[in-house]
Amino acid sequence: MSVTKATSTSRLPFWKEWKEKRAQKKREQEEAAARDTTDKIAENENTIIGVLEDIDFRHSKLPESVLEYKTKEEHPCGDLEYAAKALALYLKKNPQEILLDIREIDEKILQLARMFKYAVEAGEPTTANATKEFLLRGIRDIRTKVPTASEEIAKLYVTTHVKYLATCIDYCELARAVDQWNNEVIVDKDTLVPMEEEYKEKVTQYKEEILADPEKAKLAKIIAETYNQAQRATWTEEVRQLHMDMIDLALSEVSVGLQRVKLNQDEIKLTEASNRLSILLIRVNQLPLVTDPNEMNKFLKSVDEIFEEIAAADQQIDESMRTIEEINERIKQVDSLPGAVRAKEIASEKMKTIIKEIQQEQDQAAKKNEEDSAYRSLGIKSKEEMEQLKQEQEKQESEMFESMMNLN
Repeated sequence: MSVTKATSTSRLPFWKEWKEKRAQKKREQEEAAARDTTDKIAENENTIIGVLEDIDFRHSKLPESVLEYKTKEEHPCGDLEYAAKALALYLKKNPQEILLDIREIDEKILQLARMFKYAVEAGEPTTANATKEFLLRGIRDIRTKVPTASEEIAKLYVTTHVKYLATCIDYCELARAVDQWNNEVIVDKDTLVPMEEEYKEKVTQYKEEILADPEKAKLAKIIAETYNQAQRATWTEEVRQLHMDMIDLALSEVSVGLQRVKLNQDEIKLTEASNRLSILLIRVNQLPLVTDPNEMNKFLKSVDEIFEEIAAADQQIDESMRTIEEINERIKQVDSLPGAVRAKEIASEKMKTIIKEIQQEQDQAAKKNEEDSAYRSLGIKSKEEMEQLKQEQEKQESEMFESMMNLN
Protein backbone atom coordinates (compact mmCIF):
# COMPACT_ATOMS: atom_id res chain seq x y z
CA MET A 1 0.00 0.00 0.00
CA SER A 2 1.37 3.38 -0.90
CA VAL A 3 0.17 6.85 -0.08
CA THR A 4 1.63 9.94 -1.71
CA LYS A 5 3.42 12.05 0.88
CA ALA A 6 3.33 15.81 0.96
CA THR A 7 6.54 17.31 -0.33
CA SER A 8 7.85 19.89 2.11
CA THR A 9 8.87 23.28 0.79
CA SER A 10 11.32 25.30 2.88
CA ARG A 11 10.42 28.92 3.59
CA LEU A 12 13.80 29.90 5.01
CA PRO A 13 15.80 29.77 1.77
CA PHE A 14 13.23 32.06 0.15
CA TRP A 15 13.55 34.54 3.02
CA LYS A 16 17.36 34.40 3.12
CA GLU A 17 17.53 34.95 -0.61
CA TRP A 18 15.10 37.86 -0.34
CA LYS A 19 17.15 39.54 2.39
CA GLU A 20 20.42 39.03 0.57
CA LYS A 21 19.05 40.60 -2.60
CA ARG A 22 17.04 43.36 -0.97
CA ALA A 23 19.91 45.77 -0.29
CA GLN A 24 21.25 45.32 -3.81
CA LYS A 25 17.80 45.76 -5.34
CA LYS A 26 17.24 48.89 -3.29
CA ARG A 27 20.49 50.40 -4.59
CA GLU A 28 19.50 49.54 -8.15
CA GLN A 29 16.10 51.18 -7.68
CA GLU A 30 17.72 54.29 -6.24
CA GLU A 31 20.23 54.47 -9.08
CA ALA A 32 17.49 54.04 -11.69
CA ALA A 33 15.39 56.77 -10.09
CA ALA A 34 18.41 59.07 -9.94
CA ARG A 35 19.11 58.50 -13.63
CA ASP A 36 15.52 59.17 -14.62
CA THR A 37 14.98 62.35 -12.63
CA THR A 38 16.48 65.72 -13.42
CA ASP A 39 16.66 69.16 -11.87
CA LYS A 40 13.68 70.09 -14.04
CA ILE A 41 10.52 69.61 -12.03
CA ALA A 42 8.19 69.38 -15.04
CA GLU A 43 10.22 66.55 -16.56
CA ASN A 44 10.11 64.63 -13.29
CA GLU A 45 6.36 65.09 -13.11
CA ASN A 46 5.98 63.69 -16.61
CA THR A 47 8.13 60.68 -15.71
CA ILE A 48 6.02 59.90 -12.65
CA ILE A 49 2.80 60.44 -14.61
CA GLY A 50 4.05 58.07 -17.29
CA VAL A 51 4.62 55.29 -14.76
CA LEU A 52 1.18 55.76 -13.19
CA GLU A 53 -0.61 55.82 -16.55
CA ASP A 54 1.31 52.78 -17.78
CA ILE A 55 0.12 50.43 -15.00
CA ASP A 56 -1.54 47.42 -16.62
CA PHE A 57 -4.61 46.88 -14.46
CA ARG A 58 -6.29 44.81 -17.15
CA HIS A 59 -3.74 42.01 -16.90
CA SER A 60 -2.98 42.42 -13.20
CA LYS A 61 -2.34 39.25 -11.20
CA LEU A 62 -4.10 40.69 -8.18
CA PRO A 63 -7.15 38.75 -6.97
CA GLU A 64 -10.37 40.13 -8.39
CA SER A 65 -11.57 40.96 -4.88
CA VAL A 66 -8.55 43.27 -4.41
CA LEU A 67 -8.51 44.73 -7.89
CA GLU A 68 -12.21 45.61 -7.91
CA TYR A 69 -12.52 46.68 -4.27
CA LYS A 70 -14.25 50.08 -4.02
CA THR A 71 -14.60 52.29 -0.97
CA LYS A 72 -17.34 54.13 -2.87
CA GLU A 73 -19.54 52.18 -5.25
CA GLU A 74 -20.06 55.17 -7.54
CA HIS A 75 -16.38 55.21 -8.52
CA PRO A 76 -15.83 53.88 -12.06
CA CYS A 77 -13.11 51.40 -11.03
CA GLY A 78 -11.46 49.80 -8.02
CA ASP A 79 -9.60 51.86 -5.42
CA LEU A 80 -6.13 51.01 -6.75
CA GLU A 81 -6.88 52.00 -10.35
CA TYR A 82 -8.84 55.03 -9.19
CA ALA A 83 -5.85 56.14 -7.12
CA ALA A 84 -3.46 55.79 -10.08
CA LYS A 85 -5.75 57.91 -12.27
CA ALA A 86 -6.26 60.51 -9.52
CA LEU A 87 -2.55 60.86 -8.76
CA ALA A 88 -1.65 61.24 -12.45
CA LEU A 89 -4.42 63.80 -12.96
CA TYR A 90 -3.35 65.71 -9.86
CA LEU A 91 0.22 66.03 -11.15
CA LYS A 92 -1.06 67.20 -14.53
CA LYS A 93 -3.45 69.80 -13.15
CA ASN A 94 -1.41 70.89 -10.15
CA PRO A 95 2.19 71.21 -11.42
CA GLN A 96 4.85 72.30 -8.94
CA GLU A 97 6.10 75.72 -10.02
CA ILE A 98 8.71 76.54 -7.40
CA LEU A 99 12.32 77.16 -8.45
CA LEU A 100 13.80 75.15 -5.58
CA ASP A 101 15.52 71.79 -6.05
CA ILE A 102 13.18 68.95 -5.02
CA ARG A 103 14.82 66.28 -7.16
CA GLU A 104 15.52 63.99 -4.17
CA ILE A 105 11.82 63.96 -3.28
CA ASP A 106 10.94 63.13 -6.88
CA GLU A 107 13.43 60.26 -6.86
CA LYS A 108 11.65 58.65 -3.90
CA ILE A 109 8.21 59.28 -5.40
CA LEU A 110 9.35 57.70 -8.66
CA GLN A 111 10.63 54.66 -6.73
CA LEU A 112 7.25 54.33 -5.03
CA ALA A 113 5.40 54.74 -8.33
CA ARG A 114 7.44 51.94 -9.89
CA MET A 115 6.91 49.72 -6.84
CA PHE A 116 3.18 50.44 -7.12
CA LYS A 117 3.19 49.48 -10.80
CA TYR A 118 5.09 46.26 -10.16
CA ALA A 119 2.91 45.29 -7.18
CA VAL A 120 -0.31 45.74 -9.18
CA GLU A 121 0.95 43.82 -12.19
CA ALA A 122 2.72 41.05 -10.21
CA GLY A 123 -0.21 40.51 -7.82
CA GLU A 124 1.13 41.84 -4.51
CA PRO A 125 -1.87 43.32 -2.66
CA THR A 126 -0.12 44.41 0.56
CA THR A 127 2.57 46.24 -1.38
CA ALA A 128 0.09 47.74 -3.84
CA ASN A 129 -2.06 49.25 -1.10
CA ALA A 130 0.94 50.54 0.84
CA THR A 131 2.57 52.21 -2.18
CA LYS A 132 -0.77 53.74 -3.14
CA GLU A 133 -1.07 55.35 0.28
CA PHE A 134 2.53 56.57 0.38
CA LEU A 135 2.20 58.05 -3.10
CA LEU A 136 -0.81 60.02 -1.90
CA ARG A 137 1.26 61.55 0.88
CA GLY A 138 4.32 62.06 -1.27
CA ILE A 139 2.54 63.76 -4.16
CA ARG A 140 -0.25 65.60 -2.38
CA ASP A 141 1.19 66.39 1.06
CA ILE A 142 4.98 66.51 0.69
CA ARG A 143 5.84 67.56 -2.84
CA THR A 144 3.43 70.50 -2.98
CA LYS A 145 4.24 71.94 0.45
CA VAL A 146 7.92 72.74 0.21
CA PRO A 147 8.49 75.94 2.24
CA THR A 148 9.84 78.78 0.09
CA ALA A 149 10.87 81.23 2.81
CA SER A 150 14.55 80.47 2.25
CA GLU A 151 16.70 78.00 0.37
CA GLU A 152 18.17 76.72 3.65
CA ILE A 153 14.75 75.87 5.10
CA ALA A 154 13.73 74.27 1.80
CA LYS A 155 16.84 72.05 1.85
CA LEU A 156 16.10 71.00 5.44
CA TYR A 157 12.50 70.20 4.46
CA VAL A 158 13.64 68.14 1.46
CA THR A 159 16.28 66.21 3.44
CA THR A 160 13.85 65.48 6.27
CA HIS A 161 11.01 64.27 4.07
CA VAL A 162 13.30 62.26 1.81
CA LYS A 163 14.18 60.26 4.93
CA TYR A 164 10.48 59.78 5.62
CA LEU A 165 9.85 58.58 2.07
CA ALA A 166 12.88 56.27 2.29
CA THR A 167 11.31 54.71 5.39
CA CYS A 168 8.09 54.26 3.41
CA ILE A 169 10.09 52.41 0.76
CA ASP A 170 11.66 50.18 3.42
CA TYR A 171 8.15 49.36 4.62
CA CYS A 172 7.08 48.47 1.07
CA GLU A 173 10.03 46.11 0.64
CA LEU A 174 8.95 44.26 3.78
CA ALA A 175 5.35 44.25 2.53
CA ARG A 176 6.56 42.66 -0.71
CA ALA A 177 8.24 39.88 1.27
CA VAL A 178 4.98 39.23 3.14
CA ASP A 179 3.13 39.11 -0.18
CA GLN A 180 5.56 36.50 -1.47
CA TRP A 181 5.24 34.53 1.76
CA ASN A 182 1.47 34.62 1.40
CA ASN A 183 1.70 33.35 -2.19
CA GLU A 184 3.81 30.40 -1.08
CA VAL A 185 1.38 29.57 1.73
CA ILE A 186 -1.45 29.52 -0.84
CA VAL A 187 0.55 27.11 -2.99
CA ASP A 188 1.23 24.90 0.05
CA LYS A 189 -2.46 24.84 0.93
CA ASP A 190 -3.48 23.99 -2.63
CA THR A 191 -0.93 21.16 -2.59
CA LEU A 192 -1.80 19.78 0.84
CA VAL A 193 -5.58 19.65 0.52
CA PRO A 194 -5.66 16.93 -2.19
CA MET A 195 -2.97 14.99 -0.30
CA GLU A 196 -5.13 14.98 2.81
CA GLU A 197 -8.09 13.85 0.74
CA GLU A 198 -6.02 11.04 -0.74
CA TYR A 199 -4.95 9.92 2.73
CA LYS A 200 -8.55 9.94 3.98
CA GLU A 201 -9.59 7.82 1.02
CA LYS A 202 -6.80 5.33 1.77
CA VAL A 203 -7.89 5.09 5.41
CA THR A 204 -11.50 4.53 4.36
CA GLN A 205 -10.42 1.90 1.89
CA TYR A 206 -8.30 0.19 4.53
CA LYS A 207 -11.17 0.08 7.03
CA GLU A 208 -13.47 -1.39 4.40
CA GLU A 209 -10.92 -4.09 3.54
CA ILE A 210 -10.57 -5.06 7.21
CA LEU A 211 -14.33 -5.19 7.69
CA ALA A 212 -14.93 -7.13 4.47
CA ASP A 213 -12.12 -9.65 4.95
CA PRO A 214 -12.32 -11.72 8.17
CA GLU A 215 -8.82 -13.07 7.53
CA LYS A 216 -7.32 -9.58 7.42
CA ALA A 217 -9.27 -8.64 10.54
CA LYS A 218 -7.77 -11.64 12.32
CA LEU A 219 -4.25 -10.69 11.19
CA ALA A 220 -4.76 -7.10 12.37
CA LYS A 221 -5.88 -8.38 15.76
CA ILE A 222 -2.74 -10.51 16.02
CA ILE A 223 -0.61 -7.43 15.34
CA ALA A 224 -2.39 -5.38 17.96
CA GLU A 225 -2.19 -8.08 20.65
CA THR A 226 1.33 -9.44 20.01
CA TYR A 227 3.42 -6.36 19.34
CA ASN A 228 6.38 -6.87 21.69
CA GLN A 229 9.69 -8.06 20.27
CA ALA A 230 9.43 -11.66 21.47
CA GLN A 231 5.90 -12.19 20.16
CA ARG A 232 6.68 -10.59 16.78
CA ALA A 233 9.17 -13.41 16.16
CA THR A 234 6.18 -15.78 15.90
CA TRP A 235 4.41 -13.79 13.19
CA THR A 236 3.68 -15.49 9.90
CA GLU A 237 4.63 -13.92 6.58
CA GLU A 238 1.01 -12.82 6.08
CA VAL A 239 1.04 -10.98 9.40
CA ARG A 240 4.36 -9.32 8.55
CA GLN A 241 3.07 -8.13 5.18
CA LEU A 242 -0.06 -6.61 6.68
CA HIS A 243 2.15 -5.02 9.32
CA MET A 244 4.22 -3.32 6.60
CA ASP A 245 1.05 -2.04 4.93
CA MET A 246 -0.06 -0.59 8.24
CA ILE A 247 3.35 1.03 8.78
CA ASP A 248 3.17 2.61 5.33
CA LEU A 249 -0.24 4.09 6.07
CA ALA A 250 0.81 5.23 9.53
CA LEU A 251 3.90 6.97 8.21
CA SER A 252 1.80 8.72 5.58
CA GLU A 253 -0.44 10.02 8.36
CA VAL A 254 2.58 11.38 10.21
CA SER A 255 4.02 13.02 7.10
CA VAL A 256 0.75 14.67 6.06
CA GLY A 257 0.01 15.60 9.69
CA LEU A 258 3.32 17.39 10.04
CA GLN A 259 2.64 19.24 6.80
CA ARG A 260 -0.68 20.37 8.23
CA VAL A 261 1.00 21.55 11.45
CA LYS A 262 3.55 23.48 9.39
CA LEU A 263 0.85 25.07 7.26
CA ASN A 264 -1.15 26.05 10.36
CA GLN A 265 1.95 27.63 11.88
CA ASP A 266 2.71 29.35 8.58
CA GLU A 267 -0.78 30.85 8.51
CA ILE A 268 -0.64 31.99 12.15
CA LYS A 269 2.79 33.59 11.76
CA LEU A 270 1.79 35.19 8.47
CA THR A 271 -1.34 36.61 10.11
CA GLU A 272 0.78 38.08 12.90
CA ALA A 273 3.17 39.66 10.39
CA SER A 274 0.30 41.02 8.26
CA ASN A 275 -1.41 42.48 11.33
CA ARG A 276 1.79 44.15 12.41
CA LEU A 277 2.33 45.65 8.97
CA SER A 278 -1.27 46.91 8.87
CA ILE A 279 -0.81 48.73 12.15
CA LEU A 280 2.55 50.13 11.05
CA LEU A 281 0.98 51.37 7.82
CA ILE A 282 -1.57 53.37 9.77
CA ARG A 283 1.18 54.79 12.00
CA VAL A 284 3.31 55.84 9.03
CA ASN A 285 0.37 57.50 7.30
CA GLN A 286 -0.89 59.23 10.42
CA LEU A 287 2.50 60.72 11.29
CA PRO A 288 1.91 64.50 11.03
CA LEU A 289 4.07 66.07 8.34
CA VAL A 290 5.77 69.37 9.21
CA THR A 291 6.99 72.49 7.44
CA ASP A 292 8.18 74.40 10.50
CA PRO A 293 11.99 74.01 10.70
CA ASN A 294 11.74 74.03 14.51
CA GLU A 295 9.68 70.83 14.33
CA MET A 296 11.99 68.94 11.94
CA ASN A 297 14.09 67.24 14.63
CA LYS A 298 10.99 66.01 16.42
CA PHE A 299 9.62 64.71 13.11
CA LEU A 300 12.90 62.92 12.32
CA LYS A 301 12.82 61.28 15.76
CA SER A 302 9.35 59.92 14.97
CA VAL A 303 10.58 58.67 11.58
CA ASP A 304 13.48 56.91 13.32
CA GLU A 305 11.06 55.25 15.74
CA ILE A 306 8.94 53.96 12.87
CA PHE A 307 12.05 52.70 11.09
CA GLU A 308 12.98 50.78 14.26
CA GLU A 309 9.50 49.24 14.31
CA ILE A 310 9.89 48.19 10.68
CA ALA A 311 13.22 46.59 11.60
CA ALA A 312 11.53 44.84 14.54
CA ALA A 313 8.83 43.51 12.20
CA ASP A 314 11.59 42.29 9.91
CA GLN A 315 13.19 40.47 12.85
CA GLN A 316 9.84 38.97 13.87
CA ILE A 317 9.47 37.50 10.40
CA ASP A 318 13.00 36.11 10.66
CA GLU A 319 12.01 34.31 13.86
CA SER A 320 8.81 33.04 12.29
CA MET A 321 10.75 31.65 9.36
CA ARG A 322 13.07 29.81 11.74
CA THR A 323 10.06 28.27 13.51
CA ILE A 324 8.63 27.08 10.20
CA GLU A 325 12.03 25.74 9.15
CA GLU A 326 12.29 23.67 12.36
CA ILE A 327 8.99 21.99 11.52
CA ASN A 328 10.18 21.54 7.96
CA GLU A 329 13.31 19.75 9.18
CA ARG A 330 11.20 17.34 11.22
CA ILE A 331 9.22 16.50 8.10
CA LYS A 332 12.42 15.85 6.18
CA GLN A 333 13.67 13.56 8.95
CA VAL A 334 10.50 11.49 8.94
CA ASP A 335 10.49 11.22 5.14
CA SER A 336 14.19 10.34 4.84
CA LEU A 337 14.58 7.66 7.52
CA PRO A 338 14.73 4.01 6.35
CA GLY A 339 11.48 2.14 6.71
CA ALA A 340 12.71 -0.16 9.49
CA VAL A 341 13.94 2.76 11.60
CA ARG A 342 10.76 4.74 11.01
CA ALA A 343 8.72 1.72 12.02
CA LYS A 344 10.67 1.41 15.26
CA GLU A 345 10.20 5.08 16.03
CA ILE A 346 6.48 5.53 15.44
CA ALA A 347 4.70 2.34 14.44
CA SER A 348 4.01 1.02 17.95
CA GLU A 349 1.44 3.68 18.81
CA LYS A 350 0.08 3.93 15.29
CA MET A 351 -0.79 0.25 15.03
CA LYS A 352 -3.32 0.57 17.84
CA THR A 353 -4.98 3.66 16.38
CA ILE A 354 -4.70 3.13 12.66
CA ILE A 355 -8.43 2.67 12.04
CA LYS A 356 -9.51 5.56 14.27
CA GLU A 357 -10.70 8.83 12.81
CA ILE A 358 -8.03 11.24 11.55
CA GLN A 359 -7.09 13.82 14.13
CA GLN A 360 -8.96 17.10 13.86
CA GLU A 361 -7.12 20.22 12.77
CA GLN A 362 -5.86 22.59 15.43
CA ASP A 363 -8.62 24.23 17.41
CA GLN A 364 -9.81 27.42 15.72
CA ALA A 365 -10.30 29.15 19.06
CA ALA A 366 -6.62 28.65 19.84
CA LYS A 367 -5.72 30.21 16.53
CA LYS A 368 -7.98 33.17 17.26
CA ASN A 369 -6.25 33.64 20.63
CA GLU A 370 -2.94 33.82 18.79
CA GLU A 371 -4.33 36.52 16.51
CA ASP A 372 -5.79 38.51 19.42
CA SER A 373 -2.45 38.30 21.22
CA ALA A 374 -0.71 39.75 18.18
CA TYR A 375 -3.09 42.72 18.17
CA ARG A 376 -2.65 43.38 21.90
CA SER A 377 1.14 43.26 21.66
CA LEU A 378 0.99 46.10 19.12
CA GLY A 379 -1.42 48.32 21.03
CA ILE A 380 -4.61 47.30 19.22
CA LYS A 381 -7.34 45.87 21.41
CA SER A 382 -9.10 43.74 18.83
CA LYS A 383 -9.48 42.82 15.19
CA GLU A 384 -12.65 44.87 15.13
CA GLU A 385 -10.76 47.97 16.28
CA MET A 386 -8.17 47.39 13.57
CA GLU A 387 -10.86 47.08 10.91
CA GLN A 388 -12.47 50.30 12.11
CA LEU A 389 -9.18 52.17 11.83
CA LYS A 390 -8.63 50.80 8.33
CA GLN A 391 -12.14 51.77 7.24
CA GLU A 392 -11.71 55.30 8.56
CA GLN A 393 -8.44 55.69 6.68
CA GLU A 394 -9.93 54.23 3.49
CA LYS A 395 -12.76 56.75 3.69
CA GLN A 396 -10.37 59.65 4.15
CA GLU A 397 -8.20 58.51 1.25
CA SER A 398 -11.21 58.00 -0.98
CA GLU A 399 -12.31 61.58 -0.34
CA MET A 400 -8.80 62.85 -1.14
CA PHE A 401 -8.60 60.94 -4.40
CA GLU A 402 -12.11 62.11 -5.32
CA SER A 403 -11.09 65.71 -4.77
CA MET A 404 -8.08 65.14 -7.04
CA MET A 405 -10.32 63.78 -9.80
CA ASN A 406 -12.59 66.82 -9.52
CA LEU A 407 -9.87 69.44 -9.87
CA ASN A 408 -10.79 72.19 -12.31
